[in-house]
Amino acid sequence: MKNARTTNSNASAPYKREYTIHDCLPRRLDTILAGVLVWLFEGVTPLTPWDGVEAFRTLHLDAAIRTLKKKYRWAIIENVTLPTRNADGTISYVAGYKLPQVVIDYAHSNPDMQSWIRSVKLAQARKRARDDAKAAALASYRRSTSQQYMYRR
Repeated sequence: MKNARTTNSNASAPYKREYTIHDCLPRRLDTILAGVLVWLFEGVTPLTPWDGVEAFRTLHLDAAIRTLKKKYRWAIIENVTLPTRNADGTISYVAGYKLPQVVIDYAHSNPDMQSWIRSVKLAQARKRARDDAKAAALASYRRSTSQQYMYRR
């Protein structure tokens, strides 16, 4: 009788599994997950929810971070609290996410990671161009149909 294959759910020592870095990277390059991971690898500033709106057009940055932590095993993503100044002079705090500097240095020194980061940036730019073209076409269509029906009465 054959033994069942070991899966993540019934492994006897899941912390001793050997993972390569490519097992922890999203395969689809034009997704929000890949874009978020590239932002974290760049490590210039912590990723805030407003950055998620501007860069990835998503209001669900926390869901993307949760997916990266659980499904792609990026549990080392750190939550940070960043102070921001409001228009009335008061200070409020915003959640942010970042990677440890050791991981960022590894990503910058590894040629495979640099290649993956470049390909993600290219795929993200292509996706944004496609989305912008679709939005422009839809806006043009809406303008033309609203003018057509406006003077029909």
